[in-house]
Amino acid sequence: MIDDPLDERDPRLAEALSRLHAEVEPPPRVEDGLIATLRSRGDIRSKPRAPRWVFAVGAAAAAILAIVLVRRPAPPATDGPEFLLLIAEDLRYTPPADSIEAHARVLEYTEWAGWLAGAGRLVSAGELAPAGTDVRAEGKSPAVVDVRMGAVSGYFLVRAKSLAQAEQLAAESPHLKYGGTVVVRAVLH
Repeated sequence: MIDDPLDERDPRLAEALSRLHAEVEPPPRVEDGLIATLRSRGDIRSKPRAPRWVFAVGAAAAAILAIVLVRRPAPPATDGPEFLLLIAEDLRYTPPADSIEAHARVLEYTEWAGWLAGAGRLVSAGELAPAGTDVRAEGKSPAVVDVRMGAVSGYFLVRAKSLAQAEQLAAESPHLKYGGTVVVRAVLH
């Protein structure tokens, strides 16, 4: 069993990472900053520890985003307008059953994100916290997620030549085969 879901000694992860484009290295401050943040949150430590698997809805996508954005930033996407691809889950979504399945999904999402980056389409991506705040005219309150409507756990900001091309990029997401939804919205400037 692999203790770390992102253990680079895993041949499947090594193969997926080898397919990512290596032409552009992240600035040292980006990698150092991410490592410092992950250490401060307790996500990584100097000494190995026993695995703690708490995979909430969409956690596999978040891990992939960190790998892709830190190790292989996307070449600048310059052709076409921007589109937001929201990674969402509702009652149809099937979360990973265990750490092994979660690790396999991480590899799938890594390949997809690497493909977006390699094609020069990825502008940015990120994980969204499972909890948040709803701000309304009458005040603020903890965000309430209605699972029937879909919880949004992450996003990909991409450039595409058209809405149809953005929809095609979304259709390639492995998130769909697990019952998830990728919501496509044009960014208006």
